[in-house]
Amino acid sequence: MGVLSSKVITFYDWPPEEGSKNFDSQIVNVMVNGQKFQSVECILSGNALQFRVMVDKYFKVLFDDIISISIITTKVNSGICGDAAELYLLVFPLANRKRVSLSLNVTFHDANVAEHWRKVIKKFIEAPLAPHFPIATLRMRRKILVIVNPFSGQKKALKMWKDETEPIFIAAQLDYEVVLTERVGHATEIARNVCLNDYDGIAIVSGDGLVLEVIEGFLMRADRIRALKMPIAHIPGGTSNGLAAAVCFQCKFVIL
Repeated sequence: MGVLSSKVITFYDWPPEEGSKNFDSQIVNVMVNGQKFQSVECILSGNALQFRVMVDKYFKVLFDDIISISIITTKVNSGICGDAAELYLLVFPLANRKRVSLSLNVTFHDANVAEHWRKVIKKFIEAPLAPHFPIATLRMRRKILVIVNPFSGQKKALKMWKDETEPIFIAAQLDYEVVLTERVGHATEIARNVCLNDYDGIAIVSGDGLVLEVIEGFLMRADRIRALKMPIAHIPGGTSNGLAAAVCFQCKFVIL
């Protein structure tokens, strides 16, 4: 399979056997970080969207890399009859072992078709119910408790949260509450007393120590079995970040 590369996407030879559904009358074009491509086909393929462009090439977007999707109904192009619509996807693919920001704008002739695709894509990217919630729980929006150690990583953890991580939370339409730790053991107190029904998970911006404090707090609870099911996201903001590196290595997900 031939491969062409650009700064943000990789183009592959279009496999004829996968071009089973044609949407050339519905998709007008695709813009990737402002660069426009005329799209011939768009199909669902396992864990990704595939956009056929330049007749014999395609690029793909993994569902796991899409953090948000929205729709804009507008007269996108004066040459398009009726109400056109544009899907906006914010994607963070892995490129050269680093996550990069990619804006994907897909323009459709028909707003109804665009809405159909929005629902289909949203179904694929929607997070499952967090395992610490009862099965019957209905969550309209996800809410994350963010614990930041402002003294971690040469006192750069708070800046990393504000400059790099918080914008992603906002783009992903996540509700969140931020708590700054003030002393040793503060995260343990938070985890021991947190209401499990209020949050879908805990994000910890720190070195390894704060993660251990949170787990320690969970172990002190009467409902520790349920508490230990709450998802924990470690956003490495320490000096060496050995725990995060070990997790990535175990998952064969090595990044710089």
